[in-house]
Amino acid sequence: MDVPGPSLSGREKHHLETSDASSLFLLKGELYRKIDEQRRKTATATVKAPNRKSILRISKEEEKKLAEEKRQREARIRELEKSIAHDEEQRKRVQKILEEKSEIYSRLSRGEAVLSGDNEPVEFLVDFNAKKRDQDEQRLNDAEKAKNEENDAVHFNPSEEQRVYGVSHVPLPVIESKRQEQIQELLELSKKTEVNRAKRKHLLEEREKKKWEQLNRIRKRKGLEELPAWNSEGDNETNFLDIPLPDQLPKAETVQPEPKKFTPVREWDRGKVLYDRWITKQRDERDDEFAPPSSYFR
Repeated sequence: MDVPGPSLSGREKHHLETSDASSLFLLKGELYRKIDEQRRKTATATVKAPNRKSILRISKEEEKKLAEEKRQREARIRELEKSIAHDEEQRKRVQKILEEKSEIYSRLSRGEAVLSGDNEPVEFLVDFNAKKRDQDEQRLNDAEKAKNEENDAVHFNPSEEQRVYGVSHVPLPVIESKRQEQIQELLELSKKTEVNRAKRKHLLEEREKKKWEQLNRIRKRKGLEELPAWNSEGDNETNFLDIPLPDQLPKAETVQPEPKKFTPVREWDRGKVLYDRWITKQRDERDDEFAPPSSYFR
């Protein structure tokens, strides 16, 4: 018996592998993507291209916003320009001051005098010549000491004694030149004191003279004898006894004291009166050290 072979006319069945199925899905996805892309191109082609003028056109709100931004930008620019100008002016002023100070310091270093507009020497807070002046004073003091050692005059030196002097004591230097200068200053101060004292005395005399004249005017208005003229060198005393006193007041009538009324003592109060007197007497005789505080009797 023959075994039948495979039929050539029948359709062969194909089995899809996993790799073939994934490739098929990729092809299908690519097909859909191409179709969608073609549709978008067709839709874009049908839309009319906008006019170029509509692209440059802006709304009123945008115009206001741009104008406000422009105004603020210009304001900031002006403020920056003012600040820069102020800083530049400040820098120039500081530079000028520094240059003037440098010039003054150079002149002082060379020993030149700096004068003001009134041709008066300018006084500085910093003494640039303090060291040179101290050296000159030291040399002068040494020379004076050497000269005083050769001089026979002996002066009192208050620093050599440990004692307390009065307020009127003026310590004089031992160096003869400085001693004479200080004595001369004291004499000038004494003369100034005498002049001021004389001025004050004259002022007081003028004041008293005005009072004297005013008193004479009052006496003349009252019909009284005027006082003698003011004498600046004499004794001007006022006699107030001749000034009339106001009329004496009438004497008050003497009033007779009323007789004291008799108050009868009640029967139950007789012992109390004596007891109160005894208490008062004991308090008077008691030492103050043993007395109660004053607040007790309030």
